[in-house]
Amino acid sequence: LKKGSSILEVGCGKGNFLLNCKKKNFSPYGIDLNIRVNREVIKNNIPVIESEINNLINFENFNRKYDGILIWHVLEHIENPKIFMSQLRRYIHEGSQIIIAVPNSNSLQFKLTKKYWYHLDPFRHYCHFSPKTLSSIIEQEKFSINEISYSSFYLNFIGNLISIGNLFFPIKNFPFNMIRRNKNALQGHSNLSKLFQILLYLIYLTISFIPIIIFTIIEQVLKKSGTMVFNISLKKS
Repeated sequence: LKKGSSILEVGCGKGNFLLNCKKKNFSPYGIDLNIRVNREVIKNNIPVIESEINNLINFENFNRKYDGILIWHVLEHIENPKIFMSQLRRYIHEGSQIIIAVPNSNSLQFKLTKKYWYHLDPFRHYCHFSPKTLSSIIEQEKFSINEISYSSFYLNFIGNLISIGNLFFPIKNFPFNMIRRNKNALQGHSNLSKLFQILLYLIYLTISFIPIIIFTIIEQVLKKSGTMVFNISLKKS
């Protein structure tokens, strides 16, 4: 995209991507279900609105055409991704680029860990996609797929580390639940139990670090990694 291009991030979180866009002389906009952007976003006058992201028609304040749209690990949180993709067309023009990142249900990561897969997240993820199923939705809604990438190494590595760890540890998604102090996940575990699991997890990290790096590289080479990124645009009329 050229400098000055307008970029909309759906599910902007704390706004770090928006800030990077601003620093690189793009024109960023953000939407999220709960506004929790940091002060720098507000200081830089980056437009952000709070809205129900399941329904793009509600985005009246941002009713314009964007040069780029980022949907980074958001689509799996959408109740009806087909309707979402259909509504997305009203916010882009023929030259717009859309980046969509989602977990890959056809990954070796999922096939190995099944119900312990980190990205399964049944209380927050409504949908899961394989390359085939997401491609089908995209093409049905009159988009063209420019590229599918399986090379988000950091996300794929972390997904493997936590998913494989879930096979062995009673507290699932252990690092994130500890950092976020997830009361539901930590319920029933004493402080001593949590400390013991931290020590065991450190041992697990030491032993598994290199093998999981190798496994992650193999996944990506085989295009079977835990996440995938679609670069799409409107089909030319």
